[in-house]
This record gives sequence, C-alpha cells and structure tokens, in this order.
Amino acid sequence: MVSLREVLAKSIPLDKAHLIYHSYDIIGDIAVVKVPYELDRYEEEVGEAFHEARPNLRAVFRIVGHTEEIARTRQLRLIWCRPSPSSEEVAGCENLFRTVYREHGCRFIVDVEKVFFTPRLSYERMRIAKQVKAGEVVVNMFGGVGTYAIVIAKVCPGVERIYTVDINPTAYELGKENVMINKCFRKVVPILGDARTVCQEQLKGVCSRVIMPLPEQAILFLDSTVEALREGTECVINFYAEVTGRQIDNGAISVMNETKTKLKDYGVKRCEATSWRIVREVGARRYHIAIDLTVLK
Repeated sequence: MVSLREVLAKSIPLDKAHLIYHSYDIIGDIAVVKVPYELDRYEEEVGEAFHEARPNLRAVFRIVGHTEEIARTRQLRLIWCRPSPSSEEVAGCENLFRTVYREHGCRFIVDVEKVFFTPRLSYERMRIAKQVKAGEVVVNMFGGVGTYAIVIAKVCPGVERIYTVDINPTAYELGKENVMINKCFRKVVPILGDARTVCQEQLKGVCSRVIMPLPEQAILFLDSTVEALREGTECVINFYAEVTGRQIDNGAISVMNETKTKLKDYGVKRCEATSWRIVREVGARRYHIAIDLTVLK
C-alpha cells in the first residue's frame, strides 16, 4: 500500500503537504481530515490522495467548522466519494456519514457528522477497561456511541453495570444500537441526558468508577462526579484534561493539584493521583492527558 505522504507529494507542494500528515482519522471506511487553510485550493487533491493511499475508503470528509460545544457535532464537507455522487444525492443520503468501526473485537456504528468520535482513543479505552474489576459500577459521563462502556463489558464480564451518558440524541440512539450489536444489553445502560443532572439525580451514590473523557471541560463536572460516587468506599475517577506549553510535567502537576483541591471542596475526604499519561497531541504544544485518581468520599 502506497503511503499518504508519497501520494500527497505528487500533487501538493512539499513545503505544505506535511501539514496534513497527522491531521486525519480513519473511521471504518471513512476518512475525516483537517485541511489547513493554506491548502484550500488543494482539497480535491487531498481527497484523491486519501483514495489512492487507502483504496478501501468509501468517502473522505473535510472538517470545516469547530466542534459544537454541547452535542460535540462537527461540520463536514465531502471532498471525495466512491462512486462520486451528485450534490443532490449527497444532500439526500442519510447513510453517507455512517460507517462501521471495529476495535478490540467490538463493532460500532458511527455517524461522523452527528457524533464526535476518534479512533485515537483506542488505547485509552482498553487501558481503562483493564483497570475495571468485577463488581464495579461504572459511569462514562460523556459516553458518545458507547465505545468505552462496550469495551469494558467485553474485557471485564464481571463488571456489575456500566452507564454511558450522552446529551446528544444521535449518540444515544447509536449507543443503544451498538449495545445490541455487541450483545452487552445486560451490562451496558445508555442514558440520554446532561451528565451533571444524571449523576446528581439518577446515579447519586451509585458508582465506584467515573470516566470523564472530555478534556476541555471535565473539570467543570467534578461536583457531579462526587455526587455519583459511593460513600465510604475507595473509588476511581479516570479524569482527562488539556495542558499547554513546553513543560508538560509542570502542566500535568498543576492540573492534578487543581483537580484534587476541587474534589476536596466537593466533599472528598481523601484523593490521590495514582498515575498520569499523555493521551495525544492536539495542537502546537497542546496535549490531552489522562489522570487516574483514587478517592474516598
């Protein structure tokens, strides 16, 4: 298989082609790519390059707007499709954005336009799943199409229950569908709603583990996280955050200290950061990190 780098070099100036090498996701048979404004005039060539480098692709979409803050949806524009449909066909095709993504022996239906999804968290999903022990009750506060929950159910069949919460109706419906496809309906419970309200009302004092994979905003939900935790039992928070700058260690330590302070303000008696790691680089000196916290409420 020819590399994307080689194909891009044929049609895009070398001094600009490097901007796109790592700015894409392959989700099933769809590619979702960031095309910098410097390459606006080359977007068709970018689409063709992905097709040549990845012949199994059905469509290539360009991200043309920011991720919506609440529903986590993205604006996409089709820049290549097999076979290339007319604009009328694109507008009327509900399934154009849908694909089947496979990970860790599980299958997930994903709508790349209506839900936020990245395969770059594959390692994280398995890493967390391997931490979960039999008898745990887990909630993923920002569950998407159910990937964390379903992987956990497959890896740790002794888990008592996994709640996967999302405010996006499409993510919720796909989550329900994915639970049925992967035969996890006895373990995984999709919930449609705001994570803060769900944790404070439906899951109050229920959970032994809370997963918070929303790096940009997770710290704003710590009060609700504490509400969901069991009292008098050592629990785990898998917390995600964003740090910037050259000194990543210093940034991570600062986030950990701030997080522990807030948790204690919200009623946690004991809190220890057991480990942290860089999940991925998301921009110039911008990183998403994962922090594992052991707490006693």
